[in-house]
Amino acid sequence: MSGAHVLAVEKPPPRPAGLSQPWRGLVALGEVVLAAVAVIVGILCWHRGFTQIVTPVSGQQPLVSTVQYGNWASGAVGLVVLAGLLVLDAGRQTLLAVRTRQRPAPELPADDEDDLEPDQPSS
Repeated sequence: MSGAHVLAVEKPPPRPAGLSQPWRGLVALGEVVLAAVAVIVGILCWHRGFTQIVTPVSGQQPLVSTVQYGNWASGAVGLVVLAGLLVLDAGRQTLLAVRTRQRPAPELPADDEDDLEPDQPSS
């Protein structure tokens, strides 16, 4: 033998990642707070996106023009859409946080051939 020994070590099977974890409730709360902040900032951006310009005209009423700034309006729409997505994900996180019970694995019947019955067709 050349002296090179190979040691085969079997890795343990990976544990399934648990979706039901109580800390997800805190994540949901944080997402709801962020969604509220996004809506408030979106409303402020929306109001900032419109300006009225008054142009005096001799002998007539002044002309009032409304100028829309697209960057502010689109930012407001984007923030409200982001808030909606955060609320949806907060709902998902809440459902995953609430369902934290560990269910025992179902017990399998013994491997007795006497207990096995053939499936009967339904009539």
